This record gives sequence, C-alpha cells and structure tokens, in this order.
Amino acid sequence: MPKTSDWGTQQLSEFLASIAAFEDERSALVGATDRAVQALGAEAGAIVRDSRTLAVVGLPVDDSRTSAILTAFRDRRGTVALDRLGDCALVYADLEDGTGSHLLLARSGSVDFDRQERVLVINMGRVLGLVLRMLRTLEAERDAAAHLRERQLLLERLLKIQRSISHRAPLQEVFDTITEGIRVLTGDEVSGLKLLDLDDPGFVSVVSSSGLTPQMDEQVRRSPLGTGAAGRAVLEGRLVIIENYSAADNTIGELAEEGMQSAMGAPVYRDGEIAGSLVTATYRSGRVYTESEKEILLAIAEFASIALTDAKTVDAMREAQQAKDMFLAMVSHELKTPLTVMMGALHTVEARAGSLDEGVRDELLRSALVRGRDLQRLIDMLLKGARAELAGARRQVELPDLITSAIRGFEAVRPIQTTLLPSIELFVDDAAVVQILGVLLENAIAHSPAGSQITVKTSIRGTEVGITVSNEGHLPEGLDPEELFEPFQRGAAATSSGVGLGLYIARQLAEVLGGSIKVEQGDDEIGFILRFPTGTTEGDQPTINVSSLSG
Repeated sequence: MPKTSDWGTQQLSEFLASIAAFEDERSALVGATDRAVQALGAEAGAIVRDSRTLAVVGLPVDDSRTSAILTAFRDRRGTVALDRLGDCALVYADLEDGTGSHLLLARSGSVDFDRQERVLVINMGRVLGLVLRMLRTLEAERDAAAHLRERQLLLERLLKIQRSISHRAPLQEVFDTITEGIRVLTGDEVSGLKLLDLDDPGFVSVVSSSGLTPQMDEQVRRSPLGTGAAGRAVLEGRLVIIENYSAADNTIGELAEEGMQSAMGAPVYRDGEIAGSLVTATYRSGRVYTESEKEILLAIAEFASIALTDAKTVDAMREAQQAKDMFLAMVSHELKTPLTVMMGALHTVEARAGSLDEGVRDELLRSALVRGRDLQRLIDMLLKGARAELAGARRQVELPDLITSAIRGFEAVRPIQTTLLPSIELFVDDAAVVQILGVLLENAIAHSPAGSQITVKTSIRGTEVGITVSNEGHLPEGLDPEELFEPFQRGAAATSSGVGLGLYIARQLAEVLGGSIKVEQGDDEIGFILRFPTGTTEGDQPTINVSSLSG
C-alpha cells in the first residue's frame, strides 16, 4: 500500500493516542511496541535498556531469535537472519527518556525500511520517551501521595493514642486504641498487646486485641514466653518477624491451625524493663513487611511503653494523694477527740454554772485542761513532722490511772460505769492507749441511745490486758464486724460528725502496741475489746490489788 505524504503523521498520532491511555510504565512499553510493530508491518519488536529486555512483541523473550535481534542491534547491523523468517531488516530508535532505552523493529524480506519509515520510528521513540517520563512523574506523584496518606494516617493514629495517654484515659482504653491503630496502619487482620504475667513471668497474656474472634481470643489469651512473634519479642528484646507461620518453630498452634501466615512483634517496656510486646499478624499468603511498617510497629510500641510507664506514675500519684487524704483525715480525727471532751465539759459548766457542786465543777475544768494539753501535744508533734511518734514512747503507768485518764471528761457527756480495776503496773505507750479508748468511748456515745450508760471493764490474763468498752445497741444485720475497722465506715444511725476513721485509727494504734481490737455482740449490747501486752513477764508482775473507780 503506497504511503501518502501524511501517512507518517497519521501513524504517529495513532501511536500517541494508543500509549497515552496507559497508566503505568510497564503497560506503556508493551503497548507501544505492539503498536509500532503493526504500523511498520514488522514481525517482531522489542524495547531494551542496556542489556535488559523491557518488552517483546512477536517473539518469546527467551527465544534465540530475540537474542539474535539484540546481538545485531549491539553490532549496529541493518539486517539479521532469523530462523523461519529469513533475512530481516532492522530499524532502531533512541527513546530519549534519559535511561538509555531503545525501540527495535525487525521486518522480514530484503526490502530495507525507507526514509519515511525510519523517521516515523525515530518520532515514535521520542514520543514514547516523553510519555514514559510523564508516567514516571505521575507514578512518583502517586507514590508520594500514597506515602503522604500513609504518614497522615500514622499521624492521626499517633495523635489519638497520645491524647488518650495525656488525658489520663483508663489504661484499657489506651491499649484498645493502640491495637486498633496498628491494625489499621498495617492493614493486617489481627493485632494484639501482650504483657508478662505478673504471677507467672514464664507466660504472656493478651490485654488487648483487635480482629480476633471471641473464641480465638480466649484460646490464645495466655501463651508461654518465647512462642509466637509476641512471645519471642519479649524473650529476645527485639523486633521479631515470622513468615510462613505454620512451618515456623515456636508458634502458637491455634493461630497456625487458623491459617495465620505472617506475624511481626515489637517489645514494649515499663520503666526501661521489657514488660510485653505489640504484635500485628495476617492470614494473607506471601505477606512481606516493609521497612516503613517495621518502623510504624516500633513507633506504636514506644507509645505503649509510654502508656505503661505513665500509668505506673499515675497510680503512684493517686496512692500518694490517697495517703495524704488519709493522713489529713486521721489528724482531723485525733484533734477532734480531745476537743469533744473539752467542749462537753465546758458546755456543762456553762449550762449548769449556778447549780454545779464546786468539786464537780473543778473536776470538769481539770478534765478540759488535761484534754487541752493533749491537744497541744498533738499539734506540737504534727508541727515537728512526728506523726509516727504518736504511738511509740512507752513508760511505767498504773492501770487504774490509765483508765481514769482515758475516761476523764467523757463522764460529762454520758454516764460511764467502770468495774473494779486491778491495780497493776504496766510498761506501755499510755498516750496511745488513751487515744484508743477515747475513740472507743466516742464511738459508743455516737452509736447508743441518748442518756444510756457506757460500761468500761478491765481484765488481766497472763501478760495481757483486756479493756472492753460496751454500749447498748446491735450491729446491723449481715454486717461483717471486720468492716467496722475499714476507713470511712460510719453507721447510718451515728450521731457524731466524724468521717468514719476512728475505729480504723484505733486498730492501727493497737497493732503498734502489739495488741488488737475485736468487736462482740451481746443480747442488747455491743462491746469493743482492746487487748495489749502489759510489757512485763508473768514472773515480774506485782501482786494485784483491787480498787474501785466509779464513773
């Protein structure tokens, strides 16, 4: 078919239209070679770069004839003899894309390519080179956009995790945010966070997972240290990648049976010590983790480490705050006890000043003065930062004197009956005993009917003293008596203004004395029994004389 003057222009336009539709370099190379072969009526065509063949049309890549064409091109020959095709004319064109690539065409017959055809092939090479450069730019832009989207997604997930940590979200919520985040970022089906079992460090336990069925989550919740990517990451202290999961050693059997293909685990730390690992895993065959994905897992694992360390710090701060609150409450209670007696005595003097016997009045004022001195002593010790000294200094004291000191002032608030007291010398922290009995008396007054009597009984058994403070009343039904000694416990019928720390403080002081406090329920009476050592041996005890003390 004779060629018109615009034949070359038409062929070049059709060539450009065909290759412009391709979106990637590989497809454009094959499509351009095929179109050039058709336009020039050639039997074979190829695009080569250095010694590599990028695309071949008309012949297999590994065919000897293809190799012959490439050899002829390197030798810059115009013809080549090919099996079953005979002598073939050759034409070459530089793609001019800056990569040293060339378009080669081979056409059977002795007729060489004419000038118009050669010009067309050269122009095809130039056009293809331009298209390839454009496609490479577009691919780079797409890669950059994908990388930007990946980084943006990473940033969003990191910010979400960071916010949950900085806002002191519950630790479980932080863990769940982390595992969900790594699953989204890697595109894997499964992710999890495992921590060393504190009760048995030979195992790791799942504290958060994403993508596992509830049944599988239960089956793999606890696994031996060193198994699976997570267990190995903890044991080896490094990033661990397992490919071909079912064939690898030391994997988790249930996951292998489920069809797990690949997994990657990174260690997680608490205060610089390995505490667990973050893992991502997939059921997709042939999965290979990229360097970027490895960096992402390590980065998220670092956030998990921060969360764990921060949670420990927060717990310590909360414990410190609770200790501070407890200390302030205890101080308030101990200061209030002498104030209760002082105010009761002074209120009686004020209300009955005209009718009080002079001796009774003097006794009330004396008790208020004694309690005032107790209050002064407590304040002085607090100012010195000597809270621990409130129970510690022992000295010789007579038991009747100790009881008298403890109940002084309370008689002005409520009738108090004491039994016969054995006259025995003790070696004990009398200030602590007085404080304990003050708490028990105040508790009895607060939890008994107005005007009812309080009883104080004393007993000696070997080298142990027992002092019981009793009042009318009943313990609430179903109440465990031990609950009364927990902090901030107050009965519903209590009439005092306390915060429920009295019995807790009393028991703490009793333990410092080496003693104890128990509660007993009688028919219509509740008794709190303080027991503590006399501070002497049985052989050293003096003869016990009995004296009477009326209250």
